[in-house]
Formats: sequence, structure tokens, C-alpha cells
Amino acid sequence: MIDKDAADDAGYRALPPAIDVRVTASQRAALFKALRRQWRELGEKEPYWSVCTHDEYRTANLDAAAKARFYATGAEHAGLIQLFCARTATPLPRRACLELGCGVGRMTKHLAAIFERVIAADISEGNLREARAMAAEAGLANIEFVLLRSPEDIARVKRFDAFVSVITLQHNQPPVQRYLLEEILGNLAPGGVFLFQAQTYHPGYGFDIEAYLAAPPDTMEMHSLPMSEILRLIDRRGGLALEVLEDDWTGRRGSHTFFGMKRAGGGLFGMKRAAGG
Repeated sequence: MIDKDAADDAGYRALPPAIDVRVTASQRAALFKALRRQWRELGEKEPYWSVCTHDEYRTANLDAAAKARFYATGAEHAGLIQLFCARTATPLPRRACLELGCGVGRMTKHLAAIFERVIAADISEGNLREARAMAAEAGLANIEFVLLRSPEDIARVKRFDAFVSVITLQHNQPPVQRYLLEEILGNLAPGGVFLFQAQTYHPGYGFDIEAYLAAPPDTMEMHSLPMSEILRLIDRRGGLALEVLEDDWTGRRGSHTFFGMKRAGGGLFGMKRAAGG
């Protein structure tokens, strides 16, 4: 019998299946439509469980004590942006933070204590309804909630100097992940910081846009965006990756946390090209 680690190692050393990351605007819209359908249902039926998939957070089991424990888990995770800044001697701008995939506000509640303003974006109306209720109950007036009805909605969010996202990107198909990151990092203010988590590989994972659109799934999805794509994207948008650490957000190997900052000028590759003529 081959144990899980050995199987993962074999996948780690193998040439992975193809992953489509570049699609047309109409294909991207179709991908996002499929995502909205999934998360509309999850947000209405299981808003808390869809964020943290533990049985105690299912609607049938959720009582006041479980809900309190749920929101308490967001404190440490929201504080990661402070930890990574301290560890890398990077100043933390505190004016405005964009949180992608805020869900029901598990981390949002605690980010609101770190930043002057939080822009909390999510795809699910049901999740945002719960997040707004949490903010009202906690008396948090510095949170702006944004419903993403299309991938282009994220490009309209501007004027933020911190970006945070965990356990969100992997639920988006690779082309959507790539688009969201490119737009967000492009709009991040110079000197701003980012901390986001993404599944970068999983043994045997591939993504074919035509096959996917022919039969999109109805359940919560898990996808990978190759690390090479992410690192190139960070640089292209003028970012500097200061740390890339493997994490346990997905419960399996291949998930990584990316931390860095936005340069005042262009990316390293761009400067090399300019210097070369």
C-alpha cells in the first residue's frame, strides 16, 4: 500500500496535467455564473458551514455558543497580516483593506479592528446577509460590503492598501482566480501589502475549460492555480513576494500562503526589459 505522502510525492515529481488559465471574456462570465449558482445555494442553506466545513457549523446544529466559537476562529487568521509584516519588517498600512471572500464575516470582524476601513467582498448574497447582521450586532461601522455579481466587479474596487484572502481562491476555477488576482494586485496601492492563500498544485489535477463548461459541477469546488502563474502575476502587477509558505488551509499538500508588498514602480521583469532597451 502506498501512503498518502508517498502518493503526493509522486505527484509532486510528475509533469502535471494541463491547466487552462487564459479564457475569453464570455468563457470567464460562464465560469462565474456557475460559481454564483453554487454559492447562492450554499449561502442560503449552509452559510457558516460553507466557510468552515465542520458539522457544528451546519444550520441544524448552529447555536449561540457554536456561532461564538466560529467567529472567534477569525481572530488569529485576521492577525496573520500583522504577523507576516512583523516577521519581514514590512510596514503595515492601516487605511483600507480589501478582503476577498469575506463569507459571513468570520475574519472581517477582526480585520475591522486592525484597519480604518474594510472592504468585504463576496459572491454569495446569503453569506453577506449574515455578515451584515454580524457587523450591525457588533456595532462595526467601518465595513463596506460588496456583492460580486460578475468577475469585473472586483476591478471596480479601488483605493485600498492591504489585501487579504484565505480559503477562498481555491473554490474559483483557475481562469477566475487568475483574473481576480490580476485585478486586485493591479489596484493595490503602491506600498500596500498582500496576504492570500491559494492551492497551487494537487497530484493529478488539471482543468480543461471546454470540458468544464460542458458539465459544470453543482457542489463546492476545489481548484489549483500553478505557483508559476501566481509569481509571474505578482511581478507583472508590480508586486514583490517576500514569503511563500506551504500551509494547511485545505487539509492537503499544495496550498500556499503568499505575502508581499506592492512596489512604488514596475515589476522586476518590467524593469529588466526596460533596462535592456
